[in-house]
Amino acid sequence: MMEIRPARLLPVLVATCSVLVRIMADPQASLVEQGTHGELIIEWIRSKGGYVNPKIEIRRLLAEVPDAPFGMFTKEKLASKEKLFEIPRSCLITNAKDEDWDDDDDEDDDSGSDDAMNCLTVRNLITEMKLAEISEYAPYVNYLNALPKSHLASAWSEDGKALLHRILEDFSEEPLPPAPEDATNWIEYDWYGVCDGSTDPFEENAALMVVQRSMGAILIPLYDMMNHRNGPHLNTESNSVHEDVKIVKVRTTRAVSAGEELYGSYNMCKDCEDRKDSYGTPEIFRDYGFVEQFPQRWIFGELSFEVDKGSGGYSVNWLDDFPDFEETYFLHETQEALQKAAVDLAGTSHVTVPENEL
Repeated sequence: MMEIRPARLLPVLVATCSVLVRIMADPQASLVEQGTHGELIIEWIRSKGGYVNPKIEIRRLLAEVPDAPFGMFTKEKLASKEKLFEIPRSCLITNAKDEDWDDDDDEDDDSGSDDAMNCLTVRNLITEMKLAEISEYAPYVNYLNALPKSHLASAWSEDGKALLHRILEDFSEEPLPPAPEDATNWIEYDWYGVCDGSTDPFEENAALMVVQRSMGAILIPLYDMMNHRNGPHLNTESNSVHEDVKIVKVRTTRAVSAGEELYGSYNMCKDCEDRKDSYGTPEIFRDYGFVEQFPQRWIFGELSFEVDKGSGGYSVNWLDDFPDFEETYFLHETQEALQKAAVDLAGTSHVTVPENEL
């Protein structure tokens, strides 16, 4: 029988997984000048009594590349525990209920503060985005209105969704994460089914914005412009937005060099609860629309591991026990399935799938 060595198998598995998922999404679709919007949002937050450290800026990752993605960077060195920004409650879009709404019509709208798509937050966002320039949140909603349509898989074409489901289901005995029943269902199940939402594309897109940008049913301007990354790259933390605090406070967790990017986390933060044990790279792709940079966290039921990539190649950190024979064999089978999928997809034409979904 073939000897299967997990430490050598995982680099191939993760590299193959990453390649397959990356070809399915365009996480940097936005060409909006976020730098300009960021400046306006910063001015607005300050006008509301908030604080933004003058040492930070919103700019492109590579200034010389016109369509490079944006991030939040330091202009000067920051000390450990240095205050980055404080966002007053008056700047947040939440699931607070409008006094004019009919209780009977919306009794089921609040699907829970822990749900990524909170119905009341979506409806409040839709209202403010439609008000646009006359909204009390104008600098923030003008920025959101200027963004391209959501690139979550739930917003893909039917052919694009079918291709993703084929990758997840057709090449392995057990479906690959994210769970196929949840991979593309934010609109059909949550917006239509749970929230009783409309088929208006504008409102559908707003619903997906809440999934992508909210922290427990709360949209936090400026904070949601910070990119995600874990490991030693994660250099910020916040107080909990669920403690009924009047101000959302964000600070550094270590000294940060001038020019370094500031990162938050979607699964290792104070408000992330048990996400660190159940929410990894595939789930981030499903809910945020991109494949996270290394380190990556992969969770296959009871088998979970973190993979990093450095100058010496890949390294694997098993989050629980070292895999037993059955789990190792499962990884081997998964590797073979993904390699088959890669060969099959590379040799197949997908002319009916929009380019931004490939």
